[in-house]
Parts: sequence; structure tokens; C-alpha cells
Amino acid sequence: VIAFGGRVLDDSKPKYINSPEDIVYSKGRHLFAFNIARKYNSKTIIMVEGYMDAVSLHQRGIHNAVASLGTALTEAQGRLLRRSCEKVIIGYDADGAGQAATLRGLEILQNLGCDIRILQIEGAKDPDEFVVKYGPERFQMYVNKAISLVEFKVKMLRSSNLASIFSNSKYIKRYRDLNFEDHELSCFDLTSKQLNLLAYIGRTSDNQRSKRIDEN
Repeated sequence: VIAFGGRVLDDSKPKYINSPEDIVYSKGRHLFAFNIARKYNSKTIIMVEGYMDAVSLHQRGIHNAVASLGTALTEAQGRLLRRSCEKVIIGYDADGAGQAATLRGLEILQNLGCDIRILQIEGAKDPDEFVVKYGPERFQMYVNKAISLVEFKVKMLRSSNLASIFSNSKYIKRYRDLNFEDHELSCFDLTSKQLNLLAYIGRTSDNQRSKRIDEN
């Protein structure tokens, strides 16, 4: 044991109280329940957002779940996963913040060469709520159907409001960060509007890179 964490059971503030960081414990270098998860399943680890998600899953027999201690996935945590398992399943919350954290985590894990899958649960906002509401068997069914990185990118593209993307720079950055490869696109039946969007994002990215080079 290197640290402790607590969560209130009502609406009190602060919601979480954790051990302070020191030379032994740094939340960006550790994963909650990692010591347990790798003993139960050395091939696949489920990455969730908060440690209460992990606790809830472990209580119901899903012992290969770890949590990123309430922070976005770091490169140090990614290296820890890369060394310890063959496949990482990202199961972050379904809200906007969770999806943004998923994108950041995907970029880190992809750069490290991890085999990544993305959990797509329905009917609950996070893994904790889902497993309590529907049970571990149904949760495991969704784990088994977790989609690939390419499928996740395309799903995000297809669900987007194209007009908003074109008119808002933060959306441009969001979809540029998906980092599609040409060979990935050939696997899917994308509309001409979606392909034009990707081309536009690519040109925007190239122009920004050129501008940075000129400024330097």
C-alpha cells in the first residue's frame, strides 16, 4: 500500500480526499488496483476513470479493472500498461469529459504500440452505474464487444454535427486529434461530406504545422 483515497457518500465537499503526493506516491505514475488486475488477467486490462468504478467492478468479480486515479492517462501509466498486458480496454465515462479523456488516452497508448479497444456501454453513465444496474455478466458482454480504435474514430465522426465542426476551432482540433490514416478510411463506407471534412482537417493541421515551422 502506497496511498489511500476516500469518497463521500452524500453531497459533501470535497468529494474525494486522497493521500498527498510524495517521493513514493505520484498519481501520474500509478494505477489503482493494478497489483490485483495483473494477477487475475495478464493479457487484458480494463482501464476505467475513477477508483470507485474499479472497486465496483472488483466487487462483482471483474478483477482485471484498473483506474487512472481521477486524472487523464499519463505516458508513465501507459508504459506500465504496455509492459504488463497484451490488450487495453478503455472504459471511461460516457459524458463529454470522459470522451475527451478517452481521446487523450488513445493517443498515448497508440504511440506506445498498445492493442486498444474502447468499451461502449449503453444505459448508464459509467461502468460503476452499469454493473450495479445490469450485473457483471452483461458488463462482460460489452467488454467482449469492445470496438477497435478505427471503429471508435469513425463512430465519433459519424455522430458529429458537421456544421459545428466547420464553424468551431475546438471541434477542428478534436477531430484532427483522431489522426486517421488513409488505410483506415478504406475499411468504412464514409459519406462524401465526412471525407471532405477529413481532408479539411488534414489541410488545417498541415497549415498549422507550417506556421509553427515558419515562426521558429
